Amino acid sequence: MADVVKTVSPNRDVQAAQIADNDEYLKDKLSLAYASLAPKKKMEKEIGEHKNNIADRINSVQDLKTIAIGGGISFLIVMFLLVKLDWTSVGVSFIVSLIVGGALGLFINNSARDGRNLDSLYKNQFAGKDATVVAEEKAIQKLESQLQTITTDNGYLEAVGFVPKKYRTVNDLGWLFTYIDDGRADSLKESINVYEQEKHNYRMESMQQDILSSSQQAAINAAAARSAAEDASANSAAAMYTSWM
Repeated sequence: MADVVKTVSPNRDVQAAQIADNDEYLKDKLSLAYASLAPKKKMEKEIGEHKNNIADRINSVQDLKTIAIGGGISFLIVMFLLVKLDWTSVGVSFIVSLIVGGALGLFINNSARDGRNLDSLYKNQFAGKDATVVAEEKAIQKLESQLQTITTDNGYLEAVGFVPKKYRTVNDLGWLFTYIDDGRADSLKESINVYEQEKHNYRMESMQQDILSSSQQAAINAAAARSAAEDASANSAAAMYTSWM
């Protein structure tokens, strides 16, 4: 019996050591993939910021045009009506018209913003023409060129190639590393399965919370309705009692 223990125990130790070595090897690979993706994420974020700057520039220019035109027309109409009606002096009419015209101009602009096609405005009026937009375009082109160089580099492809494309993000790799590091998974496949299960659980909990919130709101509304009905009945009874006094 002692011989059996002697033969089995070392095998278990070897297996444990192999698993530990495999975990460390996998963590090293995930760390390298994470480090390789970090510059890519940074560049993509910067590209997004430059695109937002272009959108802000287009909106600011269009805002000024819409406010100026809408407010100007509104000012003239109000001024004409006030003078025509001889409501007050020209000076007061001018001030009132200016305030009303400005307010209407802002209102018109806010309404116009909702239906504004930034892509069409960019292509037809701003691309390669507006100095601010051109500067942002050059910055985007430079970053996209650098991004292309990075993502086609053999070192980058080798570092991230073992990870399925779906999970080649800094956030996903961080979670995959964590599950290996805390012993919840011993392989990349296991780590991905744990990650997907965690995301599924989170979605289910969020749905349950939404359902619970809706149920709570329905219960509150029902209680409020009952309370209002009881108050109405009480008031009606009190009115009837008073009428008989």
